[in-house]
Order: sequence, then C-alpha cells, then structure tokens
Amino acid sequence: MLLAVDLLGGAVATPLERPEPGAGSDPHIRFVGGILDAAGAPHLASRLTRRGIALQAPSPAAIDRLQCPGRWLYGGIWFDHYGHFLLETLARAWHLADLPGPVVFHRRPEQPGGPIAATMSGWQTELVNALFGTPSRIHFVTSTMEFEELVVAEAGCVLGDRCTTDQADALARIGTRIAAPAPVERNDRKLWLSRSALTRGCVIGERDFETDLAAAGFEVIHPEAMPLAAQIRAFDEARLVAGFTGSAFHTALMAGRRRAELVHFARFTAANDKTFELCAAAAAYPSQFHDCFLGFLPAPPAGTSGFAAALDVRQDFTAVRRILHDSGV
Repeated sequence: MLLAVDLLGGAVATPLERPEPGAGSDPHIRFVGGILDAAGAPHLASRLTRRGIALQAPSPAAIDRLQCPGRWLYGGIWFDHYGHFLLETLARAWHLADLPGPVVFHRRPEQPGGPIAATMSGWQTELVNALFGTPSRIHFVTSTMEFEELVVAEAGCVLGDRCTTDQADALARIGTRIAAPAPVERNDRKLWLSRSALTRGCVIGERDFETDLAAAGFEVIHPEAMPLAAQIRAFDEARLVAGFTGSAFHTALMAGRRRAELVHFARFTAANDKTFELCAAAAAYPSQFHDCFLGFLPAPPAGTSGFAAALDVRQDFTAVRRILHDSGV
C-alpha cells in the first residue's frame, strides 16, 4: 500500500481540546484541534481515525501564533497507553525513521505539561531514543503554531483499518535498536502472555489456568513487569505465543525474527480482533484467532462498553484448553 507524504507550507497546528457535550455533537469525536493548511482548511490525513471513523475535528486557529521556521515533522497524537503509543503515536515511523529535524506531536488535553523527558515512562524513552535519537527533538502543540514547512505522512497503522508492511518493518528496526537479537538463535520458547497480575481488565480464573499451562510446558510471562528489551527478545526466541488479546501482543511487531506462531484468544469480543489480524499479517506471523468470551463480570453499566470500563471478563477455559490441545501445543 502506497501512503502519501505531504509537505505543507504555512501549515498551522491548533492544540487539542475535548469537545463540548451537547445535542447535535458527533459522539465519535474525541478531540477538537489538529492541522490546518495555509488556507485554513483541515488536513484530513493528519487526523486520528479508528476503524474508518474520524475521532478528531478541526478548530479555528488563533491570531497569535508561535512561528516555527524551517522544516518540521508531524508525529501525531501522543498517548501514554503502551498499545496506543506503539500503534498510533508511532504510526508514522515508516517515514519518520532517521529523518532529521524537530518533531511535533499533539498532546491530549489532560496530559501534564513540562519537559518531555520528565513526563515519559521508561518504555516511552526507549522507543523515542530508538526512533528519534533523543527526546530533545520532541515538541508539543500547546498553543497555535505556524510552520514554515511541515511534513505530514499518512499513518502506517490505523486501528481496525490498516497496518502496512513498511510500518511493521520500521517497528522491527526500532526493536532491533532496543534489543539486538542474541547471537545464538533460539526458537523454542512456548509463551503465555498473562493478564493475571493486572489491576483491571483481567480474565477471571486465569491464574488457576496458568498452573495447567505450566504443566503443559508453557512459560507464563507478565509483560508489564518486564523490561521492553526482554519482551522483544521473548518474541524473537519463541516458537509459539498465546494469550488473551491485549497490547502485549503488539510487541511482536518489534521482533526481528518473527518465526513464532501467534494464538490470540479474544479478550472480550472477536469483533475487536481486526487490529491484531492486521498487525500479524503485516509482520507475516502465522496466526490463529479464537473467541471463547463468555461475558463481563460485573455486567457493564447501561450506555457504556465493558472495554471502556476496563471490566474483568469470563472465558470458557475448557474451550481454550481444547483449542491449544488440538493445535498440538
């Protein structure tokens, strides 16, 4: 898939705000603000979209503007959630990798201000250093900014819509900079990506199920407790990685060897597997996708989704066992 790269002269960036609730408002819009071209028209390819739906609406530019001379690179929206950072904040890595110059991101309204290096987590620092060399290149849109030139590439990954091979390859290069493959190749680890130690979004009964997995030769790992390099290396060294879908599976994009078979069990509904399918295909992983979801516990409040509420879920572990057994793992 060929993606576009636009060089915008006189482009303007307005800071993000949350939309005002009320009758007639678009329920899909999460952010108001973004990139405008020199004529004041919204730049559509820079917007955050998911599953073909725009989550971002334009806002008018202020008269007072911070002037930004030279050529700048646009990154996207800065997220602090691991999966959204990897897939959306770094969605333009396919083009930005190794390009010089300052990089500007939109920051969500509720994110803290201050120096970028002081607000990043450890894994964010590793990813930024691997892609951009240093956090000092990162700037945030905190007031209206006008650029002499702004380079805006299409996103190589859009949740539920696409993950291109070029984007997957760019993330693999980032992963190699963080965790160089061991000189002695392994391809024998059988991993289960556990959610049992998380404080929300857990799978009820998973901890007991892991006893059976260990007896069957699985290595149960808790990715959130591991250094990023160790997570990447685990995918490099695995012949099989299984678990309930979540952000930990996206680390597979940063592995250089990509020989493992990925066995995904939908955490809450198979309809949300599309992004995992796209990422696995872009990185050429042999993959399976299964749905053993039984329901939320407790049931989500009316008018909300279980995902948004980060509720715990129930799974049919008998079916999970059968699928693993029938797959010969």
